[in-house]
Amino acid sequence: MADPGERAWMASVHESGWHAVARCSCGGSVITACGHRLHGPVHRRLGDEPPQDTVRTVCAPCAQLAGVVPPRLPRVSPRIAWPARDPDIDWPDEDSDAETTGRRPALNLALATIIEHTPPPGNEQPDERAIAAKALHPAA
Repeated sequence: MADPGERAWMASVHESGWHAVARCSCGGSVITACGHRLHGPVHRRLGDEPPQDTVRTVCAPCAQLAGVVPPRLPRVSPRIAWPARDPDIDWPDEDSDAETTGRRPALNLALATIIEHTPPPGNEQPDERAIAAKALHPAA
C-alpha cells in the first residue's frame, strides 16, 4: 500500500464501498489495495482517512491494509465442539470381517478370478473373434 499522504479512496458509481488506492491511480480500471477492480466512472477522495458518508461503507480489507483500523483476529466460538458419542448407537469397536475378507470381499474375488483365468506371459492365445474380424476386414 502507498505511504501515508500518498493514498486516495475510490468507489465505483455502481458499487457501495470505498477502496484504498495509491494517489496516482487512474484509468478506466483501477486495482485497489484489497485486489478488487473498479470499473467505469469512480468517485475519488484524497487523504489517508476513508470518507465518511451515509451512502457507502469502507472496505474492511482495504482499511486494514491502509492502517486505518487494527487487524481483527478470527473469532472462535466456544460453542464449537466435536459431537459426543451417541449413547443410543452401539457401534462395534473393531471390524468383524477384517481377518477373513480383507475388507473388500467383492474386489478380492474379482482379482482372484482375473488372476486365475489370465495365462502366463508368452502363452496368450489369440481371441477367435479378433481372428474372424481380421479375415473380414484385412485393412484394419
